[in-house]
Amino acid sequence: MLFRLKRWISKKRVKRATLKKWLLLEELRSKIAEDRENTGDLICEYLSFAICYGEWETLDWLDVAKEYLFAVSVHSPTQKYPIFQFRPRESKDRVEYDHWSWYMWANLFAKNYGWELDKIEKLDIDDAISLIHEILLGEQEDREWDWSLSDKSIEYNSSTKKAKFVPLTRPQWMQATPEILEPKKIKINKNMLPAGVVMRWNPDAKNP
Repeated sequence: MLFRLKRWISKKRVKRATLKKWLLLEELRSKIAEDRENTGDLICEYLSFAICYGEWETLDWLDVAKEYLFAVSVHSPTQKYPIFQFRPRESKDRVEYDHWSWYMWANLFAKNYGWELDKIEKLDIDDAISLIHEILLGEQEDREWDWSLSDKSIEYNSSTKKAKFVPLTRPQWMQATPEILEPKKIKINKNMLPAGVVMRWNPDAKNP
């Protein structure tokens, strides 16, 4: 009963996480998705960090699931960002450790803006993501400029005896989303139609 009251009060007072806490929560969410054997314990750990510390494991699983969905909805960006729409390829050379994402983001902000860690960790989630977006765009533009000045950016065609510019490949999240075209309507000759009455599916029509 006491924990139930504590949960109710904490949910009323909970505020959306700032950058550092959000990154640590996202790290926990990744572990929840990957570690099937310890999913329950990890969700309880997430709730203790996201809402309040308590005996989450004593609740019914349905209640835990509802609380988890509530916590995720609170500690989330308010819009979708292109940099999160595509999962980057795993690199064998990259060494990840606990809270790696926080230190990676903090390093980018410190290097580009000269901010201290205590300021970076208190950034609003949407502000932080938008700034990271601009940092990565700026870095890509610098790489494209350096590429355009290198010999690798020119490809010579011996058959046409002409050279053409080869642009640097952009990350997938920076590429334009291809437009999905509607299929063209093709008329079929009557002699190719099946014999009998052709029934056309109409999802809006009422069933007889």
